[in-house]
Amino acid sequence: STSAVNDIHSSDIYLFGQLKGHWGKLGYMSGLGASNYYYRQDARHYRFWLFRPKFTVSYPLAKGLKLKYDFEVSQHLSQIALVSDVSIKQNALETLVGNPEIQPNRVTSHDLRLTYTTPRFLTELQGYYRLNAHCNMEKYERKDGQFFKTQTNADNECSFFFIQSYIRWEAIPERLSVTLYGGIYRFF
Repeated sequence: STSAVNDIHSSDIYLFGQLKGHWGKLGYMSGLGASNYYYRQDARHYRFWLFRPKFTVSYPLAKGLKLKYDFEVSQHLSQIALVSDVSIKQNALETLVGNPEIQPNRVTSHDLRLTYTTPRFLTELQGYYRLNAHCNMEKYERKDGQFFKTQTNADNECSFFFIQSYIRWEAIPERLSVTLYGGIYRFF
């Protein structure tokens, strides 16, 4: 077991407003937000402002067939154990080392889905792309036979892309369903 006293002061404010409606068959939601995250630990402190737009459109292409696109800018905050200046020995070989220099990062995501549904059948094809600006990355060091794990902000951007398909068929309604799922995932 370990005991530590760590004075961390933080606050998170998020304001958001949205418009939602239909224009003919086209469904839409448009939102605009802003967030402010403040952090202080001893002499270290920062304030992270982020403009956070969000946009969704959906359109029925045919009976049971729908196309939907989502765009969003959000923030990622690290766990409290990772932003403290405390080191926690996890086992005989591994130690988790906090890094108070980690700052939140901006996440921009695009999500495109094509869905077809009937009472007994559902299929969905999804393409997703996420861009993480100066994201938090794990960092490992080995010293004297010990492994030290910490996190740090990357110097550049990290991207994530996937395309996946999901199929569900109710072979015997409420008794037997068959599901097929597959995808390709790629980090850049």
